[in-house]
Amino acid sequence: MPGRGPAGPPGQYLTFQAGGELFGIPVERVSGAARPRRITRIPGAPREYAGLALVRGEPYGILDAGLALGARRPDSRPGAGQTGAGTSARPLIILLENDSRALLVDRIDSIEDLRPETVAPAPDAAKKLLGLVPVDGRFLGLVNLDALLNGGKS
Repeated sequence: MPGRGPAGPPGQYLTFQAGGELFGIPVERVSGAARPRRITRIPGAPREYAGLALVRGEPYGILDAGLALGARRPDSRPGAGQTGAGTSARPLIILLENDSRALLVDRIDSIEDLRPETVAPAPDAAKKLLGLVPVDGRFLGLVNLDALLNGGKS
């Protein structure tokens, strides 16, 4: 299976789960995480957009990372139907640095230091991934954030 050349740069990646799969994004692209009380759907928006949420008084467009990366079915979105302040299944989002968008994820796992020799190129079909790293018997997909946020175009 041919790859697209060099994978993502080495460094620190925030790892998270979405749709049962493991992904990572560069730590320098993350500004924080939050559990908004509500995500409001936007009529007519593409299905990978979960909607809008207020975080610390600021509006964020929420992209369902699992759906956008092909790891989740639309009917299995985390926090679906959960809007109250006391619910334990409130959605978890990763806020992106210098961006008004955030990623809806199932959970945040850790920060991993990756060395270039551990990163294999992603298959050509995985246009939203920069590379793959074997971790504990599974693969960590290094997300091409620019391609993910621009609908597959980097």
